[in-house]
Amino acid sequence: FLCAAPPGDGTVPSHRTHVNALPLILLEILANMTLYQALNAIMVNSIGVTKRRAFLTGPQKCWDATVTAVQTARREFVRTTQSVGIQSLQPLANSDRLEGLTQTVILANILVMLLQSSDSPPAEIAVLDTLNEIFVVFYCMEQGLK
Repeated sequence: FLCAAPPGDGTVPSHRTHVNALPLILLEILANMTLYQALNAIMVNSIGVTKRRAFLTGPQKCWDATVTAVQTARREFVRTTQSVGIQSLQPLANSDRLEGLTQTVILANILVMLLQSSDSPPAEIAVLDTLNEIFVVFYCMEQGLK
């Protein structure tokens, strides 16, 4: 709403005030959708797995079977021709710590890219370019490890 009051009234601001309800409405819709999804997940998870499969359509059952088969094959797949060194690096390559470090480096790289501009001082540009090169080397090592 818009309101204007004569200066010195004391009850209403003397300047124009604009209140927009659209963000509040969108926030309420988002909250309701989130609550609906949470309740839906609780209800679905309360149903047993065998009963849940009864609600699936034919294509969904096929997709579920395919996903299960791929996950099983991935777990059971072992390369016997790998050297001992590669086998010892696999736990590191698949570790959550490396994933967390990689995500942190990605966020740092994003920040460095946001800081880069053509009107920056030459010393700052040199530092940011060096950091970019370090990030590229890290990504190459991470991909080589995986």
